[in-house]
Amino acid sequence: MGRPTTIECVLFDFDGVTADTEALSVRLLIRQFQAIGVNPSVEELEALAGTAGDDSLQQILDAHHSTRTIAELFADGATNGAVYRRMDIKPSPGVIDLIRTLRARGFSSGSSPRP
Repeated sequence: MGRPTTIECVLFDFDGVTADTEALSVRLLIRQFQAIGVNPSVEELEALAGTAGDDSLQQILDAHHSTRTIAELFADGATNGAVYRRMDIKPSPGVIDLIRTLRARGFSSGSSPRP
């Protein structure tokens, strides 16, 4: 099987690709931890990037000798999904131009390019 001669679709990963949400996630987590009396450093939270959420968050609770739970950490419903609802997300540099270029070449949201 050789290399394709045409591109039929383009897939984007959101977090860290089309938008830099990591700093926003850290800000949200700082607020969540502080609400339950835990004060991790920014560096501790930045180290969570790319890890499995609850296990890593529990490690921070343990490192700070907290008896609080993950459920208490997110008792107000502020999961990472809250980043998308509450924070001011901006597209990564070049993403808007890339999308415009793809649309000009016939790609549209949820479909292949027009022949």
